[in-house]
Amino acid sequence: MSNFNLPAVLFSLAAWGLIIFSAVFIYRRKEIKLKTWKIIFVMVIGLFSFSFKMHFFGEIIQISILPLGVWILFGVLRRKEGRWQAYRPYAWLGFAANFIFLISSLLSISVHHMLFPRDVASTYVSNIHSPSVIVIHPSGKEEMVDSKKLQTAVENMKEEELNIFNWHDQTASLDRTQVVETFPYVLKGTSSKWGSGIETLVYVAKDGKGILITSKEKQHYFRSPDSIFEGVDEE
Repeated sequence: MSNFNLPAVLFSLAAWGLIIFSAVFIYRRKEIKLKTWKIIFVMVIGLFSFSFKMHFFGEIIQISILPLGVWILFGVLRRKEGRWQAYRPYAWLGFAANFIFLISSLLSISVHHMLFPRDVASTYVSNIHSPSVIVIHPSGKEEMVDSKKLQTAVENMKEEELNIFNWHDQTASLDRTQVVETFPYVLKGTSSKWGSGIETLVYVAKDGKGILITSKEKQHYFRSPDSIFEGVDEE
């Protein structure tokens, strides 16, 4: 449970709560009481729609345009007098649920970016417990991570530009054992901030002063004036 998206969970619960409340409200106002399973079925069909996708802060969101499910239900239920009128509010509530989920997603993504800013190293390197580095390239040597130095470095790190494509091209064009790898270590014993749900892989620079964060969204390079390794003097 340490790696879950708290804003997404809370806003999803709020969205479902609003939908259920609306369904109960409609049910109580209607003279004809439909069976629960029929209400759920009609609402699920009402969800179907013609939609398009777009990007919002690196996430894909879906915007509904045409109520295909409502049209299908109308075509089927209108054959018997009074049936469409009984089911219509639930069908439209199903379609409206698309917009409730959309608003929920937009708010969730916006709040997530406010609570967990992408340009702050502590968003990705937090919950520090027995940190260590694993050597992943022959150019690296065994190093010990100082927990206090790491904590201080993370607090003081600034994001900088790093030409990732250049770096990959340079390392790919030479033999692995002949390259002084820019990031010969992977950091272990840390995780992203609680509630962020961000999964990361943290590479550490050879001098222990830079980290390359790789997540599903993009890569971030942070630099500190001081090394996180034990026995390395600060500038």
